[in-house]
Amino acid sequence: MIKRKYIALLIIITALVLTLDAFALTTVAKYAKYASMAISAVGFGVFGIYFRKFPKPLRQFGLLFIALLAISIISAKSIHHQSYFSGFIASSSIFIVGTSFLIYYLLIRYSISMELVRKSLLSTAWVFLAFFALLFLLQVQFPSSTSSDTVFGFQSLRKGIVNLGAIIYLVQFFKKNHFKYLAFALILFSVNHWADFQRYLLFVFAMCLGVLLFNYRKRTVGLKIIAITIFVVPILVTVLSVTPIGQEFAKKMSATFEIFEENSDDFSDSSMAIRVTQSLFALESIKKYPLTGVGRIRSSEKDKVSKTSYFHVSDIGLIGILYSYGIFGLLIFFKQSHYVWKSLAKGALIREVLSAEFKLFLLFLIIHTILTGRSLNSPAEFMCILVFVEVGRRELKTQTEDDDT
Repeated sequence: MIKRKYIALLIIITALVLTLDAFALTTVAKYAKYASMAISAVGFGVFGIYFRKFPKPLRQFGLLFIALLAISIISAKSIHHQSYFSGFIASSSIFIVGTSFLIYYLLIRYSISMELVRKSLLSTAWVFLAFFALLFLLQVQFPSSTSSDTVFGFQSLRKGIVNLGAIIYLVQFFKKNHFKYLAFALILFSVNHWADFQRYLLFVFAMCLGVLLFNYRKRTVGLKIIAITIFVVPILVTVLSVTPIGQEFAKKMSATFEIFEENSDDFSDSSMAIRVTQSLFALESIKKYPLTGVGRIRSSEKDKVSKTSYFHVSDIGLIGILYSYGIFGLLIFFKQSHYVWKSLAKGALIREVLSAEFKLFLLFLIIHTILTGRSLNSPAEFMCILVFVEVGRRELKTQTEDDDT
């Protein structure tokens, strides 16, 4: 008979996969969203019953996101006359933060170790890598639920669970000083670039690598990476410069800096041009509603508000946060950033070994948010990883107390 502990672990991994929206844009996306909302509703019930037993950061962020959900719905109603029901549907990604409370409860209730969670997450990451590889090789496309003329391909699918696995392996490489973990990290992370170079994701991953180098710079593994980087980078640049792939990469990177050029109205990269247009539209709205923003607008009603068929707050990062949630949303982002900063400062990344991977993934989310608004537009992801950090701290504290006695 399967132990309750492993049933609870299965629920945790399933809830996390749904929270990371791994099935977004596929034909099962709607049912996945329903399932995640049902799990979240249970989580909010647990949060209400055992409120005082949750760590302070979880309580604080939980209450902040409940307030953000309410403000988003009310703002959209009062400013753009969106119904409360439509407002709830549009802001459902905030409601899903309740999933994190259920995950925390199950981890504590059944004494599930972070090592077991880590192994389960890595296994799940490899399963999804195989799934993505199949979709990529077969060139599978998914029709849009809002437009019969629009289809989404492999590159549009969210790869959060695979990126989490890559970060876990990256940290394990620095902990264990074995290059196989670095290879695993690069293999998992490469899924982001199979269809097209993702400039910002590459930058975020490099920033996380830089943080690890800074923390482990005095250890053998840190010195190895620094030496390899000095040797490999010039060779890599030379090779890429003479290949079609490398030239395309260089072209996309150079296009990124066109925004800083004076009198630059035309962009060689269409994605840059679209982001500028969306940002200008959003800034006009921010001037009118700076405190609370206009709330999240349901996709079926977006055309009425933005007067354009293409406007996504996830394209414009912090500007999108201000547009949707105003200064209140931006303050939450600053609080998230402060929590991550404290988690990494003064050697905390190395000291709290049981939660190091999850701390680094929180950093990944925060840097990612600057361009995409991820930690506010999909806050449940931040909350679930926050749970793993807090449970890791609790487990380490318990181990230390046992050793002292």
